[in-house]
Amino acid sequence: MLKGDTVLNFSREYYFFGALLMLAGSVFFVWLKHWVLFACCAGAFVLFVVMFVKSYVKAKKEAKHSNAFKQIKLIATDGQRRAYQTFYPSLLDGIEDWEREEIEDYIWECFNSGHYWDMAPLLPKLTKYDGIDALKKGYSSAGIDEDWKRGECAWVLYRVTGDEQYKI
Repeated sequence: MLKGDTVLNFSREYYFFGALLMLAGSVFFVWLKHWVLFACCAGAFVLFVVMFVKSYVKAKKEAKHSNAFKQIKLIATDGQRRAYQTFYPSLLDGIEDWEREEIEDYIWECFNSGHYWDMAPLLPKLTKYDGIDALKKGYSSAGIDEDWKRGECAWVLYRVTGDEQYKI
């Protein structure tokens, strides 16, 4: 739910049963020829149907992400995990097609922010961006006091390209 959205966050089942109840009430009030009550029930029925569809669309958007997607996000956002775990290129093989663009954008932004050089092993597997070129730029732009950045890029570049220039 967006901030400021006053709609209660019920499950889709509640909206569905509410819509059925309002539909039954509408039919009952038509049978009794109470048109005002029918209009109220019909309006509530429409509201429940709209809320059901809205919650269904939201659930589709928030579909379960793959374990690889969750692991990349978790390791990247938790500093303590980043200190003890590493990113393996095979991690991107577990990404589903529908979430690949989002995670590639995330990896690209993290790496280019300059704070997530440990994501370097994931860059060669990116399809949307040229990760090898980014590693080469990172290798050449790392300063003298940033040997660990240069080493991270060199290690990945040597594994991917086999170029002796990057051998550590």
